[in-house]
Amino acid sequence: MAEAAACVLLEPGHEGAIYELVGTRGLSQHEVAATCAQILARPVRATGISRRAWASKAAGLSEYARSSLLKMFEYYENNVLTGNPNVLRWLLRREPASLADFCRNLAADHS
Repeated sequence: MAEAAACVLLEPGHEGAIYELVGTRGLSQHEVAATCAQILARPVRATGISRRAWASKAAGLSEYARSSLLKMFEYYENNVLTGNPNVLRWLLRREPASLADFCRNLAADHS
């Protein structure tokens, strides 16, 4: 994402543009956890907290912000984050890193 942001900030022609940056087609939280577990060779689980518990921790947010985020959380619990990697591919002028690549790089950086 940082590389894409640098392209947008440093190259002309992006004024007023809005980009949806997605590196891969839709994955559920559990699919992300399974990929991380496979690459890291250790258990990884996607877990959550109740909406009530989250809302109590988000006391500093406005009611509108809390309500909007809770709706977003509910949507993503029931659907995958959908998108198309073509925009990111276009900005980077190369294939975006996969989730597996990201996990491998993260593991290498912390070993």
